Amino acid sequence: MKLSKQFLYSLYSFKRVSAFRMLKVGKPIGYLFFLTLLTMIPVLLGILFDTRSTASIGALPLPVELTILYVISTSIKFIDVSILAFIGLGINAYLKRNIQYRHTWALSAYAITIPTLLLAIVENVGFIITGDYVTYMALSTIILYAILRYIPKPKHRSA
Repeated sequence: MKLSKQFLYSLYSFKRVSAFRMLKVGKPIGYLFFLTLLTMIPVLLGILFDTRSTASIGALPLPVELTILYVISTSIKFIDVSILAFIGLGINAYLKRNIQYRHTWALSAYAITIPTLLLAIVENVGFIITGDYVTYMALSTIILYAILRYIPKPKHRSA
């Protein structure tokens, strides 16, 4: 499945996203790189079209700084997804679903899409939200819960 379809489904179809748990681990990892790049576009455009900026923000050339910013942003996304996946294990126990950490990790990668985009939009518009990380994780947790609800409960075997 293409990244663009994964992105669109993660915006509106939690039922479809629940099936993404079966994808190989490379798909959610690639999706996180894609999502980070997507949210960095406004930052890049702001730098490119800001006539007041110089060719370099600090001591390094601009392409090097943008690469470092991208790597750091992606690393933070991976940490966020890992934390959310642990929260997902608790939700999994509550919902009595039979999935493993790797499944909750994959689903968490898609669950952060809406909060990531909202946070990027809010930051680029210039609004300041106090406790934005807590809000981000709370919204991500709610979305992950909605996704996990669509996973079927394990069938009990009759002996």
